[in-house]
Amino acid sequence: MTWLAPTVLFGWIPVIIVMFMVLPARRAVLVAYFGAWLFLPNLEYPVRGFPNISKVSVTTYAVLLGVAMVDAGRLTRLRLRWWDAPLLAWCLVPLPSAILNGFGPYDGAAGVVSNLILWGLPYLVGRLYFNTTESVRDLLVAFVVGGLIYLPFIVYEAKMSPTLHFDIYGFRPEQDFATARRMGGWRPMVFMQHGLAVSLFMTIAWIASLGLWLWAGTRTVMMLPTIACCAVLFAGSLLCRSAYAMALMFVAGGLLLVARYKPSRRVVLVLGAIPIAYMTLRTVGGWDASALVNLSTRVFGADRTSSLTYRLESESNLWGLARQKPIFGYGRWVWEGRAPNGGIMVPDGLWIIALGRNGMVGLAAVTLMLVLPAWLALRRLRDPDTTTPGGGLWITVTTIPAIYAMDNLLNAMVNPLFMLAAGGIAGGVSILNHRPPIQHANTTGALPRNTEWNSAPF
Repeated sequence: MTWLAPTVLFGWIPVIIVMFMVLPARRAVLVAYFGAWLFLPNLEYPVRGFPNISKVSVTTYAVLLGVAMVDAGRLTRLRLRWWDAPLLAWCLVPLPSAILNGFGPYDGAAGVVSNLILWGLPYLVGRLYFNTTESVRDLLVAFVVGGLIYLPFIVYEAKMSPTLHFDIYGFRPEQDFATARRMGGWRPMVFMQHGLAVSLFMTIAWIASLGLWLWAGTRTVMMLPTIACCAVLFAGSLLCRSAYAMALMFVAGGLLLVARYKPSRRVVLVLGAIPIAYMTLRTVGGWDASALVNLSTRVFGADRTSSLTYRLESESNLWGLARQKPIFGYGRWVWEGRAPNGGIMVPDGLWIIALGRNGMVGLAAVTLMLVLPAWLALRRLRDPDTTTPGGGLWITVTTIPAIYAMDNLLNAMVNPLFMLAAGGIAGGVSILNHRPPIQHANTTGALPRNTEWNSAPF
């Protein structure tokens, strides 16, 4: 490890504080989280009884300090609603899981604090700052800007191999370098924890650019027309060489096209329904997913399908263990040892990890935390809204946590940027429910500032 890694990690704290002093608070939040996630090292320092010090926790602590310093009134006006209950359940469920499995309240409290830092606080920050139409537009633009900034690094690593993190910070976040070689080339990793995390981020960036273009939410990003942003981000997503991320990109992009030209807001609800249907079929439904394996073999070939087969076999064994304690699970240390039948038991998907650790309560909480606010927001849109730039922005942003929920079926990549979106949607549900009727369905012009449902009751 080079000296630069800890210097940049801990030096990010005063940088964030300065940003809150010189920038509008919402913009400071965006720069803090996107800058940290895209460029800070994947370095962790263990702290007994607390979450590891990492770029997520450091950024969250500094952002909360900055908010308290320059925008404390926003914190005092925060009011949680009933649809925030899944978040609270996900943050608190480690406590009963630990106590019921004999690990004690101390271990349970450590799990509560960890979930609060990694998931809860980014969600609440999003709820504070991205709950209006204008702020949703800023969040989508931030994803596009982040994808465009990352594109040169992706092109470099796709050609030269994923070594930037090692060259600059002196260590590799992913020890198994064999996973960096996919589809006849290199899978970029840049400064994230894995190439799959980069693939998902670029997929979301492309979805954001597609929504901004389809509904004319903004005309240009970084002086590029939004249609040009769509084109280059699409190419960057393909360079990430993740078959699953590509599949998510085509599914979500197709649904957005249908939602725009149908027009229909309900079609996007499919994204949130897919992970729930999959988890139900794989557990109580008894589905062995052989049809999914056959489809993957025909589309991506036997070599790529071997990874999927491995994950599905592991899922089946993990479900065989998890259903013995279905309510609150086994606690944080469930995965020590092997499956009862001696088979593979390697947890990859977040959903099966949540099920094993925290049972059905934890699984329902983490899933509804991502999809419930999006469903409520879409239900509160009216049919004429789907043709307006403002309605299009809300439809687009609801796809972000839904795509993340789908990715969690096979992966477990914690990403605070997606929690900002989930929290923002939860905060916007009240606005969409109580806004005045729109006067005209504007389908041609970019969304003006300070218009279309921008009141912000907390």
